[in-house]
Amino acid sequence: MDDLDAQLAEMQNMLSKVVPDTERKTQITQAGAKVLKSNLEKTTRQKHYRKGEHKHLADNVVSQAKDIDNIKNGNSIVGFNYDKTRKIDWGVRAMFLNNGTSHHLVGDHFVDEVVNNSKADIFKAMVDEYQHTGGGN
Repeated sequence: MDDLDAQLAEMQNMLSKVVPDTERKTQITQAGAKVLKSNLEKTTRQKHYRKGEHKHLADNVVSQAKDIDNIKNGNSIVGFNYDKTRKIDWGVRAMFLNNGTSHHLVGDHFVDEVVNNSKADIFKAMVDEYQHTGGGN
């Protein structure tokens, strides 16, 4: 029985070296989120930039080191901000531009394209961060 306990302890020790804890996972997913955020800002500026007195959609791309339910579990998300002071939901505006509306606006799927076109770069950034934070030893 002691032999099995020793083997399980060794296996747990080996796994703890390669499976990231919440803090390391957060660092890794934030590296990917940074890439997506940058690409989304750039594409939004190129395709949907309007000059004016108000902030632009591209200025409201945000990233957070929490999941969609605001729980810190190692996940990171990228999306559009909600401006509480002016009550502007930039995510809804982006959704209309991305998907279109039923009557007047034809969507160009710019968010979907950015996500799909960024997958390789996001993965590379996350792998680099994983290796940088001591994973894969």
